[in-house]
Amino acid sequence: MHYLPARISKIQYDFLLKISKKIFRVCNCKGIARLDFILSNKNKKIYFLEINTHPGLTKLSLAPEQANYQRLSYVYILKQIINSSL
Repeated sequence: MHYLPARISKIQYDFLLKISKKIFRVCNCKGIARLDFILSNKNKKIYFLEINTHPGLTKLSLAPEQANYQRLSYVYILKQIINSSL
């Protein structure tokens, strides 16, 4: 199950954004990737699960849902992916 927006603090959000960018760079990713994390109910720690370098782009997929939440259009996202691969 996922929540949008995530049920985390601003400090946690900023940390995850920063670490996600580092992971993306270190893995030499291009275009789009989805990094999955989980927040433990037991100890409240955040764990990195995986990086998905080919996330779905259908209307049911998480990447378009997250882009829409950030007020980014589907077409804009596709253009960004294409431009980053040129």
